[in-house]
Amino acid sequence: MASRKGEQVPFKHPISIKENLKIINWLTLTKKEMRTSLAEWLTEAIEELNLFYLNETLDTIILLEWIAKYPLQLIVVAIQII
Repeated sequence: MASRKGEQVPFKHPISIKENLKIINWLTLTKKEMRTSLAEWLTEAIEELNLFYLNETLDTIILLEWIAKYPLQLIVVAIQII
């Protein structure tokens, strides 16, 4: 997936056009995979964030590495959830 601003979020599970020749099937699978991938990336981001974010002292290097690893939209949501 790619946003208008150029941010990219890879699908967790690829979708084959060869296996889904009908456009409606391919679009339906793409829409489902967009949601599934975002949910899986968010779960992963929250799990990692829990390992360091609520510590007594926040290691900024680890935080910056975490920020670099995930799409901005997921970073914002993950921090709001924590």
